[in-house]
Amino acid sequence: MDDGLTSKQLVRQTNGKLILQNIFNSGTTSRAQIARDLSLNKSTVSSIYNDLMLTGLIKEVGDGEASNNGGRKPTMVTINATHGVTVSLDIAYRNLHYMFNYLNGEIVKIGEIRIYQRDIHEILDVIHDLIESTLPEIENEIGLMGISISYHGIVKDGQILYSPFLDLDGIDLKQELWKMYPHVKITIDNEANMAALYERDFNDEQSTENSITISIHKGIGAGIILNHTIYRGATGEAGEVGRTLTMHDGKYQTVESICSEDAIITAISEEYGEPLFRNDVVDLYRKSNPIVIKRLDLFVETIAFLMFNIAKTFDTHSFFISSPLIEEMPEMLNAIGEQMRTIDSSIPDVYLIADADMATLLGSCSLITHRVLDMMDYDLHFDLTK
Repeated sequence: MDDGLTSKQLVRQTNGKLILQNIFNSGTTSRAQIARDLSLNKSTVSSIYNDLMLTGLIKEVGDGEASNNGGRKPTMVTINATHGVTVSLDIAYRNLHYMFNYLNGEIVKIGEIRIYQRDIHEILDVIHDLIESTLPEIENEIGLMGISISYHGIVKDGQILYSPFLDLDGIDLKQELWKMYPHVKITIDNEANMAALYERDFNDEQSTENSITISIHKGIGAGIILNHTIYRGATGEAGEVGRTLTMHDGKYQTVESICSEDAIITAISEEYGEPLFRNDVVDLYRKSNPIVIKRLDLFVETIAFLMFNIAKTFDTHSFFISSPLIEEMPEMLNAIGEQMRTIDSSIPDVYLIADADMATLLGSCSLITHRVLDMMDYDLHFDLTK
């Protein structure tokens, strides 16, 4: 909030955020219902409602049902989804995953582009061409409102501090995107944080106000939600659990050097004697190959101990795993949960995030939607079924 505002202006600003939040989370509502939900008088709601209508962020969608006492039917209102468009991008090791969304989170377009062995300059060109070719195809009122980048590295305040597999060549990714699109909001955050935001804002089935999402891809990271808020730490390194140490083969090694998807597949390939891919490992697992079974048993044990320690550190309500490898072998999830409960039966259940790439993009969508609506400190709940 602006410290230069008067107390009356601050109250109105806060009420404006609360009303917009209420409309977003309700899906469809009315002025009278907003007043009841927020315990505000109807004149206050109507005044702010009219201001919001002028911004184009909300729209009226016809009449609702009259009350039991009769009277006029209420005018219903909802978020004006097609007011603008956001784009979410996940820069992964081999592919650029992308998703275009309307303002309510509705998915307009989703896909991926191969970027393996392309440098950062080429990737920026790919992003620019993707946006420029896609936006004209999407019906909307004001165009691009925000870009969100999910990055597999350490990110603090939108700046990439550590990039494990892509040489940024001194490029400030956020600044480069601003040069292309100077009038849009831009966010960059860690991929594990995006997966955690997905669970917080798209998942109504489990308690996620205090939750941990473990992301197992080329590396291992954790998205930490404490009191509804992403915890990033002093330098942005909170959640870098893959760098924690464990004893293996008589020496200390990082967890992700043993248990990331790449580490697992590389170790199995070396022992098996030929290059393997994820589908090969899954096939060999189904055939009870002893090399694969041995390596995955180590994976289960190491990840279970890691998650147990995290659970005890943060006293979390719920645990989620984002892992394409485990998606193809869901019995691994059960094995991890059982291993954890042999240590402590009170450990919370572990849930698998279905379609990890989609979850990351949707979490990214949530982050940029909060930003473009100037609602970073407000809970927004997305419902793609509406």
